[in-house]
Amino acid sequence: MKYNADRGSHCSKKEMVRKIATGLLIIGLTILFLGGCGSEEVSSGFCDADSDCPSGMTCDRELQTCKCYSDEACAVGEVCNLRTGHCQLRPNCHSNSDCKEQNAICDSKTGACIPSNVCTQDIHCEFGQQGSYCQIATGNKSGKCTPGCTESYHCPLGQGPGSRYVCSNGQCAVGCKDNSYCSWKKICSVKSKTCMQNPRPDDYCKPCNSPLQCTSLGSGAECVSLGGFGQTSCGFPCNPTMGNNACPGEFSCLPILYIPCPMLQGCPAGSKCVPLSQGSMYDVCVDKTTGDPVIKSNNCFPSNGICK
Repeated sequence: MKYNADRGSHCSKKEMVRKIATGLLIIGLTILFLGGCGSEEVSSGFCDADSDCPSGMTCDRELQTCKCYSDEACAVGEVCNLRTGHCQLRPNCHSNSDCKEQNAICDSKTGACIPSNVCTQDIHCEFGQQGSYCQIATGNKSGKCTPGCTESYHCPLGQGPGSRYVCSNGQCAVGCKDNSYCSWKKICSVKSKTCMQNPRPDDYCKPCNSPLQCTSLGSGAECVSLGGFGQTSCGFPCNPTMGNNACPGEFSCLPILYIPCPMLQGCPAGSKCVPLSQGSMYDVCVDKTTGDPVIKSNNCFPSNGICK
C-alpha cells in the first residue's frame, strides 16, 4: 500500500506538473492566437464595435469595417477621405492657390502642382479674348496651352446673344453656331458663322386681335396673349425638331395647346376636355390614354414672353 501510495503520489506530482505545463502552453498559445487575431482584425479593418478599431477610426457596424474619421488613423503622407472612410495619399494641392509659391497650377486629376505653362486639361488654360486650349502631342500625358481654339467651348462666352464667340478656322471670333447665338430676330448664316438680318422680321411679334390676322404667316399661326403683359401677337409656325434653328434669335419654339377647349368643334379625336387645374375657370384638351395636353401647333414667341 505504501509502495502504491508513494507511486501514486509520485505519479500524481508528475501528472500535475505535466498538466500545469500543458495549461501554460495552451494559455500562451491562446494569448498569441488572440493577439494575432486582434492585430489582423485592426489591420484588415473588421470590427463589431469602435473598440475593435485603432485610434482615429470608427466601426461601421453594418459592414463590420473600420473606417477613418480623422488623419490620426492614417500613415505619414496620407489623409482620411471622409467620404469613403479610407486613408489615401495626401495630394500636393486642391486648387491653384496651393501652388502660388511655386508659380504653378494645380492638376485636379493628380493633385500635383505643375508648371503654369504645362497643362493636362483645357481648363488649365485661360480663355482670354482669343481663347486657348491644351495641346497634347500623341503619346504624351501633358502639353502646353496654345492660343486659339479647336472647339467653340475654348472661346469666351461673350455678353449674350449677338456677342458670343465661336471657333472659326482655329480662331475665336464673334459669330454663331445656330440662331440662339444671335440677337433679336436675327438668324445664323451657317456658311459665314455670322448673324444676319431676318428676311421676314415683321412676321415675328405681329400684333393681332384675331387668328384671322395671322393666316398670312402660314398654317398653324396662332394669335396668343403673351404672359399676362396685355400683349397679343401672332406666333410664327415652327418645327421643334429643328432645335435652336427653329426660331430666330431670342425666340423659342413653343407648343400651342387647346386652351380653352373649342366650344363648337370640340377637342380633336382621341382627346377629351378637362379642367386646366383644380378650381380653374379654364379647360384644356388632353389625350384620353396618356392624359397629356394635346398640342395644336408650335409657334415662335419671344423667349422672355415680351415683344419689343
